[in-house]
Amino acid sequence: GAPLASATDGEEIARTQERSFSDKRAEEGCVYYYAVYAVRGSNKTRVINVTEPAVIFPKITSHKIMPGENRVQAQWTASSDKMKTEVFRCDNPSQKRYGEGVPVYDVSGSELIDSGLQVGRRYYYNLFFTCNAGGKKLISEPYSFNAETVKLAQPVSFTVSETQNEGEFQIVLGEGYSPEFPVQFYSAASANVSPGTSMALSAFSSLGMTPLEVNKINDTTFRFKLAGGRSMFLYSAAISGSIGVTSKGVYIENFQSIKVKSQKNDGVNLFLELDAWPDKQETIHVAYRYDRYPTDLSDADHKQIVSRINYNIENIKIKNIAQFNYYIVGFIKSPEGEKPIFKTAYMNGKKIIVNYYFTKKGFIGKTYMVHLDLSEPAELPEIIVRYDINTAPVYSTSGFEACVIPATTEKIKEATVDIPNFQAKSGMKGKLFLSDSSLNNRYQLMLAAGHTADMK
Repeated sequence: GAPLASATDGEEIARTQERSFSDKRAEEGCVYYYAVYAVRGSNKTRVINVTEPAVIFPKITSHKIMPGENRVQAQWTASSDKMKTEVFRCDNPSQKRYGEGVPVYDVSGSELIDSGLQVGRRYYYNLFFTCNAGGKKLISEPYSFNAETVKLAQPVSFTVSETQNEGEFQIVLGEGYSPEFPVQFYSAASANVSPGTSMALSAFSSLGMTPLEVNKINDTTFRFKLAGGRSMFLYSAAISGSIGVTSKGVYIENFQSIKVKSQKNDGVNLFLELDAWPDKQETIHVAYRYDRYPTDLSDADHKQIVSRINYNIENIKIKNIAQFNYYIVGFIKSPEGEKPIFKTAYMNGKKIIVNYYFTKKGFIGKTYMVHLDLSEPAELPEIIVRYDINTAPVYSTSGFEACVIPATTEKIKEATVDIPNFQAKSGMKGKLFLSDSSLNNRYQLMLAAGHTADMK
């Protein structure tokens, strides 16, 4: 608009006998000119007073910062989008005046991207709304915020498998993991986040991602529970400051299955009895592996078809059972594809016996060593050494931890491991435990014959 020059210019908005007036209909982001006239009946005088341009600048109600390694991205929500936005980057938080600092040119709507920055440095930003009126530039008060660039993590891949416990899953981290960046896990109903996406942790919820509660087994292994009949997409997020970098989503399902009522072994064959035969099915497909549950029929080591007629005669019969662990899944086929209907594990694998005993290191010292002797060459699992005083037996939840014997990736037959920073005392007894209790079906830790648990 322009200043009002006569009584016919503009729109009459009020008649009053008061000495002041408030225009409550004025909108944010607009420039207004006001003129005052004296009125008698239908006659108006000349303009008594013309104001300078009046403006109500928009207000910013919220903002979000997404820092990267060499750039800062910011988004904000304003009460109006009718005015131009100008942003300046400063090195000093005390700089607040328009024009101070470096202009940020990549500003579009309610978002800016400031690139070419240094890693690990804090930057200060002042945002102004501006407009031109009557040959003058009108400038709002600054809206200030700051952001620090951070070194970003890499996306961390992982694998998920079911444990022997009902509804329990295990996560093992893989490529991209670094102890420098902690990892959090999120569940989502759909795969709507691309791998490698970096965003503020506070923004995860807006994408339907919910933090997942997990139990930490070690730095790269975690476990969690999923209720029967539930499914989700699982994400890892490597955390750098307040920024998470996402992995690819992995689909997880804990299907509602038919229970396996019994397992019977006649010395040659294994027989499985179900709680009920699946409705409207004449056949089911039974698949199994020796290392984990098969995800579908093509993933199985062995598979067979069982008819309703044969099931009524001898249940599900798996012939010629060998000395392996059997992870068995039953599937039905439908137009929608394969659907698992039951799952069971038959633990028949040969156990590796780990015999152990304690000895002193040296003739006069009280430092101890643990000697391990495996029944056959095998990879050594992670083992915890615990001890207690004047208490026997020692349990996995009692006493104190002396040390952790790390796992090996190579097969070994025997090993001797020092117990560092450990002083044995009278009445002290020791015992070994597997860190991962799911390995109890494969390894058995036993005190060697002719030795005691005493550490004195």
